[in-house]
Amino acid sequence: MSLESFIFARSYIVDEMKMSTTKSNTINLIINIKLLSMKKLLTFFVAMIASISLMAQVTTSSISGKITDSNKGTLPGATVVATHTPSGSQYYAVADANGTYRLLNIRPGGPYTIEVRMVGFQTVKQEGIVATLGETKILNVRLNEESVGLGEVSVVAEAISNGMDSDRAGATT
Repeated sequence: MSLESFIFARSYIVDEMKMSTTKSNTINLIINIKLLSMKKLLTFFVAMIASISLMAQVTTSSISGKITDSNKGTLPGATVVATHTPSGSQYYAVADANGTYRLLNIRPGGPYTIEVRMVGFQTVKQEGIVATLGETKILNVRLNEESVGLGEVSVVAEAISNGMDSDRAGATT
């Protein structure tokens, strides 16, 4: 082999190696870009699905408010009963120390009949209340005092036998 053919063969091999390296680098770059795009696309789809599923979680309503007397004083312990008129479903709540009640996770729509009771006050009944899906209906109630007379109260009690015999009490020998 002559020197010229050796130099030509060497330069040909070096050129082929450079082209091969350039091709593989280009291919690697294209693959990396595609993978990066796929990761972004996958992240986008996961975010969209998560946001759609979060929006679909609200399927109930709520009713809340404050119960006061005629002097605008709060009435803790007042009982609230909401009856869904079409189905007869009932929801209960008791007013807290601030006179606030909360009927949570109730069936949306209505109409509802709301009844508020407290000993010593007149019962208030409101009909046709509608609870909108995902929202809280505010319903404040004012109760008027009512004179309540108690009749005679009798307390009757009987002695209960404890099973002890007085002849057998104490230590024996």
